[in-house]
Amino acid sequence: MIPMHQVQSQLRNIGFNANVRARQEISLLPKILMPGEIIEKVITGTYVSFVSLFVATNKRLLVVDKKFGSLIVEDIPYDMIGEVQYKQTPFKCQMTIYTGSKNLQLNSYHKAKTIAFCEYLEKRMLEERALMMNGGHSRTWAQDHKEPLHRYQ
Repeated sequence: MIPMHQVQSQLRNIGFNANVRARQEISLLPKILMPGEIIEKVITGTYVSFVSLFVATNKRLLVVDKKFGSLIVEDIPYDMIGEVQYKQTPFKCQMTIYTGSKNLQLNSYHKAKTIAFCEYLEKRMLEERALMMNGGHSRTWAQDHKEPLHRYQ
């Protein structure tokens, strides 16, 4: 767990202004982020019919959705992302993230931020693939914490 003031500082550093609709999700980030994890990009939008928070860190992609007493946290290592697609209409845009087990779709009105988020994810995917092809390996949250990878197998 990291202190809330560190989360707020990281969000300020990337120019993210928390809106009223994402405050619940942001309040959960200190419990979700691990020590040393740095927030790189954040975007809000509609995911599963509710406003959610997509957080790209230096270690993984997080989707945080807290509504009506339920909490959904998707924890996706970058090496598990197969493809990122972006679609644009005159009034909104759509980002779809394809993983081996599911597809995550975010609808947003923040076109420039969504494009930047997609580009960051694609960059991280390529870095992970290059690392794996060069004999390196990708580390996941579970490996960093010496926990079994049953969730990812």
